[in-house]
Amino acid sequence: MPRINGRRQGIEISIYFGDHNPPHVHIYDAGHRAKIDIATGEIIEGRLPAGGFRKVRAWLDRNRQLAMTKWNEYCR
Repeated sequence: MPRINGRRQGIEISIYFGDHNPPHVHIYDAGHRAKIDIATGEIIEGRLPAGGFRKVRAWLDRNRQLAMTKWNEYCR
């Protein structure tokens, strides 16, 4: 499945084309996987180490609009 992704501080952040609601990012960190709700920053599926979760939340705080723009562009 095609996706857009990036790596931030060792954590992979992906949005899959044509994915389902709610808008979310897929996170891969040191063998852990999770889906994080873009709007709330909460884990909706999976688990992450506490440090990785803090990094993702901080990234979302700075890039929430960008993530929603990409979600709307590729997942609607």
